Amino acid sequence: MGKMKRQVCFFVIVVFFALSCDSSQSRADDIKKRLEGYADLIDEKLIVEGENSLSADFRHIEIPKGIGDSTVDLDRLIKDVRYVKLETHADVLIGRVDKLYFSDDRIIVVDKTKAHGVFIFDHAGKFIAKIQQLGKGPEEYAIIRDVSFNSDSNTIVLYDDQRDQCLHFSEDGVFLKAEKVGFFFHRFEYLAGGLFVHFQGNSVNLHIPSIADNDIVVTNDCKEIIVTFRPHYNQLAGIRNFTSNHELVKSASDVYFAPIFCDTIFNFDIDKRELKASYAVDLGSDDLKMLLNDESTLADYSAAFNTEGVYKFKGKMLPIDDFVFFEGERGGRYMGPWGLFYSRRTGNAMCGVGYAIGQRKDMLYFSFPDAVYKAEFVSVIDPAAVITSRSNSISKREIEHEKLSWVDSLSDIDNPILMFFTIEDF
Repeated sequence: MGKMKRQVCFFVIVVFFALSCDSSQSRADDIKKRLEGYADLIDEKLIVEGENSLSADFRHIEIPKGIGDSTVDLDRLIKDVRYVKLETHADVLIGRVDKLYFSDDRIIVVDKTKAHGVFIFDHAGKFIAKIQQLGKGPEEYAIIRDVSFNSDSNTIVLYDDQRDQCLHFSEDGVFLKAEKVGFFFHRFEYLAGGLFVHFQGNSVNLHIPSIADNDIVVTNDCKEIIVTFRPHYNQLAGIRNFTSNHELVKSASDVYFAPIFCDTIFNFDIDKRELKASYAVDLGSDDLKMLLNDESTLADYSAAFNTEGVYKFKGKMLPIDDFVFFEGERGGRYMGPWGLFYSRRTGNAMCGVGYAIGQRKDMLYFSFPDAVYKAEFVSVIDPAAVITSRSNSISKREIEHEKLSWVDSLSDIDNPILMFFTIEDF
């Protein structure tokens, strides 16, 4: 039965990859036709192509071989933990947490694919407002391609690629303005000084030749394109253009670019017009790419990932202060995430495919982090998973910890709980 499930999974992945390639070309053609008139809004003579460089503080991080046999020791790692239960109402139901942002007063939860909205809470988890206006009106959107948060003006920016517009809202969900966008992008994050970094992908915006072959675009307030980048990174030629699932990671005043199927992570120096390689994640002989080459197809990739003992870095990284968290996936029969916490101060790493809570009863529902807030990592806890875990294996006696008092009142339709934690140096 297990073998049959893996074969079905393999078939679905191959079909998905094939459809992705076809849809990428049709999307590019549609964008060119739809946005050709908007190209007049963009002065291509002002667009500069940035340079690639190596950060002076470049870090090469070797993932220990046999990471699948290791666990993260929470007793040793975690310093402090606190929980925030997000308030639930019948008309305030989060289906999926795609992004999290934090201002001094607000927690902003982005659900692009299920609730199709943005939910705003205070730092105690009390519901404040929501942005959930699907439609064709002046303050409405047809789809959420992505959302970013301008931390200088405390404004939420929602990109609707079907109507080619960015909608701007206050951090309390009040509509401010809607502006047309003259190019397509998959992801974007706010950098600083009114500048946004956009991942557009390769050969997407064919109506603007000067940016069409570059993956990264930097704009002034999502309007004026000022610089583009073509990152130089080691990614297999046959799969580079397959996916839009590249990560743009916001951290304080920095934005990092972490391409999927790649071992290099970049950040931006806009003043110098440079894209700097900052980290390399080295999986050694366990790396999925060791089974592939530049002639490999997406079907080859899928088959390779079904192999036991292979790992990949999926482009997820979260930096705070002296620490960085990286996450990837293990292939084969026991597919699942692996995580690595890295100390920039000592160069040490703590990693594994699971974690041991030891005596930390306040960490019973730990999961790898999904976001950062100041000096804290933030994990999203699914109430339904907590209820299942409790009924299957965790006795009432074990959860009698003051920080887990919210467990008894949980319903499986409740909004998520956020776990904030700091870590000890190691």
